[in-house]
Amino acid sequence: MNAAQLYRLVVHQLLRLGVPGGLGIVLLMAAVAWSVLVHQPDIQRIESLQNKVARLEAKLAEPQVDEPASPVEKLQAFYKSIPERDKIPDRLNELFKLASETGLSLDIGDYTLVHEVSGRLDRFQITFPVKGGYPKLRQFIFAAIEVTPGLALESIAFKRERIGDGEVEARLSFLLFVEKAK
Repeated sequence: MNAAQLYRLVVHQLLRLGVPGGLGIVLLMAAVAWSVLVHQPDIQRIESLQNKVARLEAKLAEPQVDEPASPVEKLQAFYKSIPERDKIPDRLNELFKLASETGLSLDIGDYTLVHEVSGRLDRFQITFPVKGGYPKLRQFIFAAIEVTPGLALESIAFKRERIGDGEVEARLSFLLFVEKAK
């Protein structure tokens, strides 16, 4: 069967279907397009969540490190978890990546390294304005503190132009504790 004969056969069958059949084919094609365009992102989201669950289950399956017994051991474990000063750019990259993953827009911020006279730690102040929805902002703050050792939320200020706005402007101020330069 050549292309011309196939074309005539298809046209003939479409004409036999009439308006109701043609409408059925159009609706069937619309259903397929709807499935591909609407459900495909949901399927990808489900797969990414399943991957995340698998990673978390693997992390839970890892043998847990014994908790330090004495206060001195606890203090030593705390100091081991604090990043070195030369790791500050890596920690900032993690924060920006996390904000991007959360769907927040981070503007250029202020960064200040504060040298402490006594003690083993210096403070790196990170302050930047953030724009986004309140739930995403909250998710970002908790995730940032959880994944970044030595990070603490120092202050937060919210601003919203109108009550009905879904997006808020916030000024976040974090402290990243780092080991002093040796």
